[in-house]
Amino acid sequence: MIIILLVLNIFIWGWPVLPSAVKNLFPLQLLDVTFTLVCHRIPARSFWIHGAPVALCHRCSGIYLGVLIGFIAGLGIRFHTIRTVVRMVVFFSIFMGIQWLGEVFAFWNMPWLRFMSGIGFGVSVGFLLQESLRELTRTESHSDRDHLQG
Repeated sequence: MIIILLVLNIFIWGWPVLPSAVKNLFPLQLLDVTFTLVCHRIPARSFWIHGAPVALCHRCSGIYLGVLIGFIAGLGIRFHTIRTVVRMVVFFSIFMGIQWLGEVFAFWNMPWLRFMSGIGFGVSVGFLLQESLRELTRTESHSDRDHLQG
């Protein structure tokens, strides 16, 4: 999972510096189409590297980076219950929604806030992925033990 998240982030942030020949490879074209399905990709709302926008907008770039950070940090962080992590996801979803509404109604237009709301949401989702995998392996080990005892 870490490898997938790392590769996605490399493509998101490295998109502007990839040579055209590499971008034209089928897997990357498929990734490009996928990015188009999940993000508006408006250049004015994206980070720019070497004179070109990264593959996703500020918020979506933050989400993907946050998921990677949360998943890695989740390796060393244990939560008492998965409910705690779900509450974090809900909190950051609400925060991201409020931030989005503020932009829709022209109360603010702050790229760093879009990015940070994405990071917060992404980190909480990364924690949720890590805790879910932990719970899944814990459940499987209990069912294996019960199966051997039965």
